[in-house]
Amino acid sequence: MICNSNVYTLTVPHVSCFGNVITLAVSTVRYMSNLYTVTAITESVYEVVYLANEYQVEHLKTVCEQVLLKEMSKWEDPTTPDCCMEVYRHLVIAETLQLEELQARCIGIASEGTQADREAAAKVHAISEKSEKIIDKKAIRNLEINTSDLKDLMKGIGGDNFETVKNFILEKNNTKPQNKAQNEIGFAHVLTSQFGQSNPFPFPFKSSPPPSKPWAENIRNLRLLYQYAPASKDLKRVAIKAVRKDKGAKVLNTSFKEEFDLLPEKIKHDIRGREVMEY
Repeated sequence: MICNSNVYTLTVPHVSCFGNVITLAVSTVRYMSNLYTVTAITESVYEVVYLANEYQVEHLKTVCEQVLLKEMSKWEDPTTPDCCMEVYRHLVIAETLQLEELQARCIGIASEGTQADREAAAKVHAISEKSEKIIDKKAIRNLEINTSDLKDLMKGIGGDNFETVKNFILEKNNTKPQNKAQNEIGFAHVLTSQFGQSNPFPFPFKSSPPPSKPWAENIRNLRLLYQYAPASKDLKRVAIKAVRKDKGAKVLNTSFKEEFDLLPEKIKHDIRGREVMEY
């Protein structure tokens, strides 16, 4: 490795990083530490990040992690084919190179997948026993939360199964949705018109006990909007702003942090903001 001021040069066949651009088929790797915006050919990053770790070029390692985090945004939906396989592949890298932010992101997405998908991915990409336990624990907790949300919602509507929820939507709309998007929009519209405009999230809950803190209700509303009415952008925008405000509060307790950490990665990404701020 050659170090000249803020420029690091590593000799590597077929891989190059010059300034803020990583390309293929060049014989050197360079990084200028005063540049932070990264565009990359992902295949190169997988090689560069290991080199940055080997030669202890922490700034370059951080940049590579950000590129990999951006790559992970493609796999935020656990129903995407090969999602778990890709997540576990990146989790192995994160564990090996101690990339904490990438590791947390991978664990979060993995916990949203099915047990069968996780087991299949683990056979190909062996992760640590510690990560396996964390993923399993989060998966169980996610199931408990989603089950509780659905039960409370069904109690409020007046039924004992999910068919009741769907029938409620159809009955109040007095129409049969033609597609998924229409169904989602109808769900939000029905709840809003049925329970008034004073509450921006008029889900008819009967929970025992009800959320004890406003932030708990805000997080629950956000979960339900993404799960049952993800096409309702106006309601999602209000819900995201409420949780974002709670997160930015100076006094946060452990319960909030735990509840926030269990939100699906797609929701947390929208709260953080994306390249184009939609909410």
